[in-house]
Amino acid sequence: MSYWQRLSQRQQDLARGFDADLVRDYRRRAWLSSILLGAGWLLLYVDSKLRLHGTLHSIIAYLAGACVVVGIPLWWWAKQERVFLDKPDPEEPPSILKQ
Repeated sequence: MSYWQRLSQRQQDLARGFDADLVRDYRRRAWLSSILLGAGWLLLYVDSKLRLHGTLHSIIAYLAGACVVVGIPLWWWAKQERVFLDKPDPEEPPSILKQ
């Protein structure tokens, strides 16, 4: 089969529910990474606009940094899972002895 046929078959398999646990895990990771990255950037934005000082500034900066530092690898992991899920099965090698 050609690449496009195998890709179409893989998409149909995913639509029918094959690898449903992997798709669910991918969606959870993508959602969580989006929330963490959004929260981190929002905290940095709020901190810059309110111009907080002292301990409160440090707490917000550390929380924002933690959200971004955890969110980026989680986003990368979700992206790699999506690539794996979208990748069609490899083509069968040609058989020397046909039966």
